[in-house]
Amino acid sequence: MSKVINRTIKLGYQLFPWQKDICRGIFQHSNDIHVVKSKRQTGKSITIETVLMFFAINKSGSCNIVISPTLGQGRKMYKEVKNALQNLPLFESANSTTLEINLTNRSQILFKSAEQADGLRGNTVSGILCIDEAAYIKDEIIYQVLPFCDANKAPILIVSTPLFKSGVFYDFYMNGLDGKDGFHSYDICDYDTSVLLSHEKLEM
Repeated sequence: MSKVINRTIKLGYQLFPWQKDICRGIFQHSNDIHVVKSKRQTGKSITIETVLMFFAINKSGSCNIVISPTLGQGRKMYKEVKNALQNLPLFESANSTTLEINLTNRSQILFKSAEQADGLRGNTVSGILCIDEAAYIKDEIIYQVLPFCDANKAPILIVSTPLFKSGVFYDFYMNGLDGKDGFHSYDICDYDTSVLLSHEKLEM
């Protein structure tokens, strides 16, 4: 990875221990596939957004892409990343039509939808590829976007709440559990996430 910028970037939030472990794993194994099995409302989007911003900021000229199941989900993530970056010196522009964010270091963050199947072809990732809620995206779409990373051996982050014991998300997650080379799996259920719950919900 390119040299890390020599200034502190404050994004207005702190990462939870499971988010830090996921990020640390990606940075240590930056050519591999990282698969996260997550409960709902445990910060999946924030994890993806943090990783996207880290690579865009620290790897000049990189193309970073996130694939969401729907355009609405991609638009929501686009707005959140834009809000986090737009007051920083390295922010250059954002296009709410094409859902693209450009930084002054020539890096891009692109937000795409699995609904745009034909429009997903021909992209090349040199930063990181993230796939959000992968269990809810057709396997053929996932296999269509994985080659984006081949030319630059870019890392892949696949995050989802589980759905079935079959499909790409399940298979890749099991590859990580089985220690298959190039795969790393994380289960947020292994962490104490009670800090996210109110006292009333904890009592319940």
